[in-house]
Amino acid sequence: MGIVLIVMMFVAMLLLGWWEIRRSRRRFREAKQQLNSIYGEIKDQPDSEKSVHADSIMETRSKVETGDEKI
Repeated sequence: MGIVLIVMMFVAMLLLGWWEIRRSRRRFREAKQQLNSIYGEIKDQPDSEKSVHADSIMETRSKVETGDEKI
């Protein structure tokens, strides 16, 4: 009976690790897509305006995600 419990715990740890790897890869892909979309929006602007525009985009996105922006 003890061996069955040990095997069950081992399998549970393996499945949890596999699930966490998939989840982190998905979050990484989403973050990379967001960065690429921000960079694509500001690619054609002069260098001095790029950082200002990127900061404003990030602020509005964070407000929308947290629900602070009023409609």
